[in-house]
Amino acid sequence: RGRGARVLLVEPDPFRRSVAAGIGIDAVDPGATDVPALVDERTAGAGADVAFEVSGSAAGVTTAVDVLTTRGRLVMVAIHPQPRPVNLHRFFWRELELLGARLYQREDMVEAVRLVASGAIPARQLISRVVPADAVTAAFTALEEGGGVMKVLLDWQEESR
Repeated sequence: RGRGARVLLVEPDPFRRSVAAGIGIDAVDPGATDVPALVDERTAGAGADVAFEVSGSAAGVTTAVDVLTTRGRLVMVAIHPQPRPVNLHRFFWRELELLGARLYQREDMVEAVRLVASGAIPARQLISRVVPADAVTAAFTALEEGGGVMKVLLDWQEESR
């Protein structure tokens, strides 16, 4: 958004949608919304320039591919635990680009710190819990289960009591 993008978050969890709305990000439930039709409507049929797939789900991949414009870019951020089917005909027909995003450059981290420090990213509103590092299993379980959790930070200076 800071660079002029219109952002749409596709999120099944109602709590996460409410957090997004609270920071001014439009969020929709993929179970209740035809996301490709919505993107088509909002872009006058052009489609999205970029889609970030962060869910790790087959449905997330399908939706991300379906919303992209001609020569659009799919950025694969999620770790998929197994191979996923992908509509290669659409990749060919729309001349889509796939970019994997597993590693980051030093400049990426510098920019992330700058964005948080400047308040451009409202980190406090995104952090649901801070837990000691030895509670990492519980933190990941909370994230997987959803329902009231957006981000969980690990505190490496404190131990569970």
